Amino acid sequence: MTDMYPNDSNRGSSMMMGFMLGAVVGAAVALIMAPAPGHETRRRLGDTAKKLGREGRHRFDQARDTLSGLSDDAKRAIDSGREAFSRVRDPETDMPFQGTNPTRTTP
Repeated sequence: MTDMYPNDSNRGSSMMMGFMLGAVVGAAVALIMAPAPGHETRRRLGDTAKKLGREGRHRFDQARDTLSGLSDDAKRAIDSGREAFSRVRDPETDMPFQGTNPTRTTP
């Protein structure tokens, strides 16, 4: 059985996006249906849009910082792998050692 959300961070992100979308739709319906003069309704819509824009930018910045950290971790892992690979190469043939572990001594 394949899982639509392979890890918890995706599930949390989807849940948060659903919540935010519901909040936006609910706020818009409430403002449109509320008995208020046109200029008051437009002001409230503008305030809500500004607030959502700030929250969206904040979430985007958080996501960018997280991805940057993941990128740095991936680069370090690749560099470590390359270093480990180069340590097990035969200096004479410039090929990986075959068969036995070159760092292990036999009794």
